Amino acid sequence: MKRVISRISDELNINPLRSLIILFFIIYFIAIFFDFYLMIRLTLLSVIGCTLAFLTNYPLKMLFRTKRPILDKYQDIEYGFPSFHSQVAFTIATIYSFYFHALFLPTFIFATFVGISRLVTKSHNFMDVAFGGILGILTGIVMLIV
Repeated sequence: MKRVISRISDELNINPLRSLIILFFIIYFIAIFFDFYLMIRLTLLSVIGCTLAFLTNYPLKMLFRTKRPILDKYQDIEYGFPSFHSQVAFTIATIYSFYFHALFLPTFIFATFVGISRLVTKSHNFMDVAFGGILGILTGIVMLIV
């Protein structure tokens, strides 16, 4: 199963973060029809949230220095804890589900699939993905409070 998913993702050049960005733009264009200022607010919260996710994630990777299960040629950093993909996915899911309550379940299911894809491809351990998800939810809540 892992080989099949890895082969499909290699051949189709599927990246979970790229998929999340595509979802972001789909919701972005839906927001245009609802409220222009909401679109601007969501864009700013998402960009600042992703920046905050990076600013918290990278120092934690350097602090814990937990090795990845498998290091391949596409990964820039050899440390895996916490998962940046999971953190960004759950940050954006938290922000969007606050403004669009109907999207709560789909965004969190999608964020969970991002985490599962990191496990299946052996880029992270379960704790890397779980802590990245928790950190992402906390980052999203911080963005909504501030």
